[in-house]
Amino acid sequence: METNLSTKQKLKITGFSLLFFSIFEVLGFFSTQLIYALALYPREVHGMTGILTSVFVHKDLHHFATNMLTFAILNFLLLGEGFKRYSIIMLGVVFGTGLLVWFFARSGAHVGASGVIYGLFGYLVVHGFVSRRWDAFFISCLLIFIYGGLFWGVLPVAGFISWESHLFGLIIGVLLAWQFRAKSSHTPLPR
Repeated sequence: METNLSTKQKLKITGFSLLFFSIFEVLGFFSTQLIYALALYPREVHGMTGILTSVFVHKDLHHFATNMLTFAILNFLLLGEGFKRYSIIMLGVVFGTGLLVWFFARSGAHVGASGVIYGLFGYLVVHGFVSRRWDAFFISCLLIFIYGGLFWGVLPVAGFISWESHLFGLIIGVLLAWQFRAKSSHTPLPR
């Protein structure tokens, strides 16, 4: 059974994650070539590094800021599952989403943490329903109420948005929630 993280620990880990993203954002601000070097390019060998690195670079400051606000909230909530589960889900979302984008997305540079955000959102929402825990269910309902509009982001409405990252992130998050449905260390809902 994993030890729960304190609020202070969750805030520190979330703050460190945001700092890590910010370092890449500052470097990308001074070198647009870094953005293109770390981007994911579907079905291109030189774009394979982007499977893991594209989440750290963003098109512009607005793209970065909007992603980081949502990321910070979802990251903090996911840490409520414990650090081991957090690490597994985070790595699964980053790698799984990146791999699916590399294989199936449109050609061009794919950048940003949106796929990760959709993956965390998908995990937390579905986890709330399949884990049979009151706290997770409450978080799930709250996320649907606040971020329910994210579901529109999986549709190809704008050519410059990687809706594929959104869609594949959501799918990976849902699959991970389903995989971990019976492996909860918290008090379940009554049957």
